[in-house]
Amino acid sequence: MGATSNSIDFLKQALVLAEQTGANHEQRKLFSDIGKAFFKVGDYKQAREFHEKALVIDKKLHDPYGEACDLWGISLSLERRGSIGEAIKKGESALKIFKVQKKKEARLVQEKVKSWKNAALSKTPAVGKSS
Repeated sequence: MGATSNSIDFLKQALVLAEQTGANHEQRKLFSDIGKAFFKVGDYKQAREFHEKALVIDKKLHDPYGEACDLWGISLSLERRGSIGEAIKKGESALKIFKVQKKKEARLVQEKVKSWKNAALSKTPAVGKSS
């Protein structure tokens, strides 16, 4: 974890510089990279927050691929925090963009979202059955 914590600190320092210079593309990438680093250390709340910051810039820059990647990062963080319904929605949004962009990530995202849906369905009690 020490190496990743150092990475997060380094990325945050780089983010300060990018913010000072107004380099939006760099800010977006750094927000996303910090989100990935927080995900790696298990801080899914921070991971989501940084991916959401990147997503705002993705939309501002009209970067659909970046938008899909950050939606997917948010989705993974939500799933890890137990918010399966929200994770599915964000994952489906990412999937739509990946498909339009014809990106290889589409298949992985589709499989993962499908597995979340199946897991959610298996936890839903059947209508008319008593426990």
